[in-house]
Amino acid sequence: MSTKIRTKNSKMRLFLGCGFLLLILGPIVVSEIVLPRKFVVPHRTDYNQNAPADTPAKDGLAFTPFDSPTKDGLTLKCWFVPAVGQPAAGTVIILHGWGGSKEWMREMIRVVVGHGHNAIAFDSRGHGASGGRYCTYGEREKEDVSAVLDESLKRFGEIGPVGVLGISFGGAVATQALANDKRFECGIIMSSFCRLEDVARVQMRLMTRCDNDWLFHRVITKGEKLAGFTVADIQPTEAARRIIQPILIIHGEHDHLVPVGDPRTVMPVGAEDSEELVQDAIVTAARMLDSVERAGKKVTAGNIAYYAILHTKSGRRNHGCGRTDALASATQLDCKSSLLSLEDEVGYDPELDEPITLGDLLAEEREDPALTAARDIDWELFLATHDYRYGVMVVGLLQGKKFGEAARGCGSGFSRPYQLRAKLAADLREFMGQTAIADAARIPAWRANLMVDREHAACRADRRRQ
Repeated sequence: MSTKIRTKNSKMRLFLGCGFLLLILGPIVVSEIVLPRKFVVPHRTDYNQNAPADTPAKDGLAFTPFDSPTKDGLTLKCWFVPAVGQPAAGTVIILHGWGGSKEWMREMIRVVVGHGHNAIAFDSRGHGASGGRYCTYGEREKEDVSAVLDESLKRFGEIGPVGVLGISFGGAVATQALANDKRFECGIIMSSFCRLEDVARVQMRLMTRCDNDWLFHRVITKGEKLAGFTVADIQPTEAARRIIQPILIIHGEHDHLVPVGDPRTVMPVGAEDSEELVQDAIVTAARMLDSVERAGKKVTAGNIAYYAILHTKSGRRNHGCGRTDALASATQLDCKSSLLSLEDEVGYDPELDEPITLGDLLAEEREDPALTAARDIDWELFLATHDYRYGVMVVGLLQGKKFGEAARGCGSGFSRPYQLRAKLAADLREFMGQTAIADAARIPAWRANLMVDREHAACRADRRRQ
């Protein structure tokens, strides 16, 4: 009887020991191996290339399978499907979503070729029948799209204007490919994400049912090492800012993995928001349409949309497109100005031993130190040895006139005074040095020494009184 009890106790201890070991090692295995691989190793859907049910032949379409090499030596499995019943108007490269394959896109292929365009579909690296194991979310995939285009041109010759269409993960790759290769003349982006880090956090929350920062960053770091890329660099939003081709963005309102707000954040500049830009582009398009109708010209809706988007990207807004207003979108796009918070630090006050914010500086009642220093500069020699119009402008400004009024005395056209002002600034820096304003504002050494002596005397007097 005692032997049976000891045996039961041994089994119980073994069971508890295994359970405890699993409790300790389980989270480590999940965070170090399972989740990182799920992040960068997609599930493969490998269809039989020769089975009619798995190819465009199922839809009665002719197609040519071919292989495309990548820069790093992988092989991508591709289809070329020619347009149906008429000469092709162009070619569309179709990109599938995460864990998918070109077979997933058969319905999209049928629509594209039915509307008179060739279609090219391929399995992305690490997907379907293509080579590779890891996915980099566009870091290398964007170059793969260009490689497929190169191989297609080599095999099939002239295929007309080429656009790219991507869904979900394929949409993110398409956005980066459009920014990377200007041979793509247009794009359709469906349900793409803006920043990989954001959508990865949502996926992690769905898989683990928790939102743990340590676990998230551990998984991301491991995944980056496995696949050889940096998650923070995968930002289709930033890529979209470099796109000059027309693009159409489509997103479902009930997409919980990639919120609909994501694609709307592609284009804003400065303090703008996406809803404001949509309204602005509609007003711009309406004005264009009214203008061409008054001129008796016929245009398509696509033409209007194309040029409205170009205007929006260039910084033009329906309320103006000036590039001299510091707050204008065009000025910010030209990197001539930027928005700062009133809480931003712009200096340091040694007397109070605290930083000076932009709000403090603007609220200061004293005169701008730059203006004070500008008055201390020896202008007489500079004006005597340079263009006489500099003197006209400077004297007018000193008299309190606005720049436009002061510049009228130069007898030039509207734009010439601004060019003259820029030339004056360049000549002044050359004549007096780049630090002329700072040098004029600097307290002379003798005055600084005198101020220090006075402070020492005041301190000694305070100590005597105590």
